[in-house]
Parts: sequence; structure tokens; C-alpha cells
Amino acid sequence: MRNAIDSLAFTQDGKRLFLIVALISSLFSLIATLSHPIVSKDSYLYIFTANVIISDDFTSAQSYFDWLFFPAIIGFLHQWSGLSLEITARVLCEVMTAIACAFTVDIVRRKYPPATLWAILAIFALPAFNEYRGDIIREPGSWCFSMGALWAMFVFETSCRKCYIWIACFSTGLAVLFRPEYLYLFFIFPIHFIFRLPKEDGKRKIIAVSFFSILVFSIVVFVLAGMNQIIPISRFARFNPELLLSNFTTFSEQLAVALPFKYAEKDVGIILFFGFFTYVLYKICKILGIFILPFIMPCHEQKIKKQWMILDIAALGYFAILVIFTFTHFFLSARYVSFLGFLCLPRIAQGLKFIVQNFPRSRIYLISVCIVLAISNVVSLSGAKTHVKEAGLWMKNHLSQESRIYVDEQRVFYYADWKRFDKNDKTKEEILTEEGMGNFDYFGFSLKNPSSEEINRLERNGLTSIARFQNNKGETFIIFKHSVDVLDY
Repeated sequence: MRNAIDSLAFTQDGKRLFLIVALISSLFSLIATLSHPIVSKDSYLYIFTANVIISDDFTSAQSYFDWLFFPAIIGFLHQWSGLSLEITARVLCEVMTAIACAFTVDIVRRKYPPATLWAILAIFALPAFNEYRGDIIREPGSWCFSMGALWAMFVFETSCRKCYIWIACFSTGLAVLFRPEYLYLFFIFPIHFIFRLPKEDGKRKIIAVSFFSILVFSIVVFVLAGMNQIIPISRFARFNPELLLSNFTTFSEQLAVALPFKYAEKDVGIILFFGFFTYVLYKICKILGIFILPFIMPCHEQKIKKQWMILDIAALGYFAILVIFTFTHFFLSARYVSFLGFLCLPRIAQGLKFIVQNFPRSRIYLISVCIVLAISNVVSLSGAKTHVKEAGLWMKNHLSQESRIYVDEQRVFYYADWKRFDKNDKTKEEILTEEGMGNFDYFGFSLKNPSSEEINRLERNGLTSIARFQNNKGETFIIFKHSVDVLDY
């Protein structure tokens, strides 16, 4: 029975396995979409930008979002399919997520078949990327084409067909069009083969030269594209070592001044560096969840240890990028870390197989836990942000698109069916000044469990509440009308 479970027929057939994993992934994504029907803030930005590309041009769209490939693809597919922009974007994201999952599982099937079933269970149970099912974000495109590139490199290792080198590089280029930091994969491939192949292997030099030629060609293409303003070269400026060092030094000096104990001033740089380093590690542990245990499980077979080398190098490279990102932005979203979930999954599947081999009775418990986690990743018991949609529908019926209205939640424009996205960097306090309030007749504020005192303070500034919407978590969106003179806030 145990052997039968581990050697299910579909896990041996590559094409059938790929299709089954993609279909299961699509089913989970559908459940997640039904559970989270409200578009997120980033989702609205991409949908709006796609609409600007369709109705206007790329130049106008760049004033809202500068990395346009994802919105452009949404716009093109919308015109080709006739589906709404939201449905088009959701289908596109979930198809790419499904393909990324299928590529990852197929890598395990090719390199360590006994762990294939555990790879299938883990790919849907991992918190990492599964928490973003049903959302419209750029990352699925990067996940899809990055894992496609890595899959092609694994196939090349066994087939030695040069076409897979080009497939890997082309896929990496597509991943970069979704998120620019995935350019680092161009460096990973030659490094892997230089270390992987024996020194006496004649293919080593040929492969190294081929990859470095493609790498140089790719860099030249991106530089020329940046110089001609096809892509925003400023996106890569964050990786400028001089700028990184300058920002880090400035922040260290500011922190040193604020320290209560002056004798720690000389070590503040070390404290910061290891603080950022540990923060990134914490984020990684968080996206792996309980699967950190099988990930760190020992492997005593030398052959299995080495077969994930390219994924290990890719994970280390991405970890370095995350540390750099944390240095430059002083925050790190779990969404950015999620790619490591794909890179770690083969070792997680291997670890789960190791646990079952050494503790056979744990099999049924591990399967049950994986299924429960997979469901919990896509089914939300917390309240949806229905108040945003209700506020938008109210605005559609009671206000005109030309109304002078300020909102701190742009998504209400989407549900009001207004083709509008206000780029306003001012805070609520700045808006609620005499000068700021003079520019608007209506104000919409998103408030989390607002107190009566907070609402009274707004009303003392000459605002009259005309509509209020609340979800079951207490999150509230209130629309005010500017009716009397402004008082101090």
C-alpha cells in the first residue's frame, strides 16, 4: 500500500503529471478567487494602467507605472479575448502560477522520482506563493518563466541539447519583463556549470563561453533599452554599490545618534547588517512555515545532495537580492520572498520522503497536514473588504466622475466604474488643512475600527458624513461632504 501511494501511475508520466498539477493549481486558484473577490490595491493599479495603454498610449501609462510589460499583456489579452480586464488579469496570473507549480514538480520527478508525490502535496501546502492565489500581481509571471528556465537547465543536464540553453535564457528574459531583479539568473547558469562539470570535461569551456556570450548580449540589450527609455533603467539603480554603501552609512550614522548608549556607536553598522540579514532569514522561515523542518532534513546520499545545486545557487543569489532590497527600502514583503518557496520545494519534498522512510507511521499524518494547509491557504474565514466595493457602487449612483473628491483608497474608483487613479502623495493631515480641503467637495477615508472621537474630529473640520460602509471586521469607509469652514484638525 505504501509503495503504491509513492508510485502512483500519474507521477511517472511527465506530461500527465504536468497537466494534473496545473489543473489542481487552477482549482485552488478558483477557490481563492471566490474567497477573495475584491481586487487589491496593486491589482487596481495594473488594471488601470492596462486600461490607459488601451485607451491612450505607453507614454501616458508610464506616469502611473513604469514597468509596463504586465499591464500591456493584460491589455492585449483583454482585446483579443473580449473578457473584462479583471477576469483577463486573474486568468493570466493563475495560469502562470499553475505552470510554475507544474515545472517545479516536474523537476522533482526528473531528479528524484520517489519524492514526486510529496512534491505535489508540498507545492499546494506551502504558505509562500499559495497565499497570493486569487490576486492580480506581477510575481506569477516571474515565477512561471524563472522556473521554466531552471526546468530547461535540468533537462539540458540530461539531454545536452543546446536548444534548452536558449529556452532557459529566453524564459529568463521573459521573467525579467515582469520583475527586473530576475536578471540575476543570467549569472547563475554559467556559474552552475563551471562548478558542476568536471575540469576535464570538454563541454565545460563551450558551455561557459556560450552562457557568458548570452549574458553579455542580454546586458547590452537591457542597457540600450534603458538608454532609449524602452525600460526604466532607474529600476536597476538600487543595485549600485556606491549608492547602497552611501544609504547604509547614512542610516547607520542616524541610528548611532539615536542610540541611548554611546559606546555602541562604533558597532552600529555591524548591528544593522546582521539585523537586516536576520530579518530576511525570518521572512524566509515565515513563508516556509512548518516545512522548514523537512527542508533542513539531512541527506546522506552524495548524488542527491548535488542534484539540486542549480536551485541552491539560485536561492543564494536571490537571498542576496532580498538583503540588498532590504538595505534600500527598509522593508520586505512576503510576496517578494515567495520565489524561494519554489526554489526550496525539491529539498522539502526530499525531506518529507526522508521523514516517511524513517518514520513510516507519520505518512498519513503528513498527508493530512498538507491537505489541511493547502485548503487553509486559499479559503479565508476573515471578512472580505466588501465595504470598498459598496462605497464604489454608492459613488457610482450618487456622484459624478467629475466630482472633486479625495479618497485614500483608490479601489473605490474601480467599483464606481470610474476610469480614474489619483496620484496624491499628501497625508490625511495635509489634506485636512484649509488649503488642501479647498480643492475638494467630497472626501472618502478608509478607517479601521473608527472611534466616535475620530469621526467627530473630522466633522469639526467642516465635513459631514453622507455615507458609511463597514465589513464584518469593523473596517469602515466613510464618505464626507465639505460643507462649512475648516477648523483645526
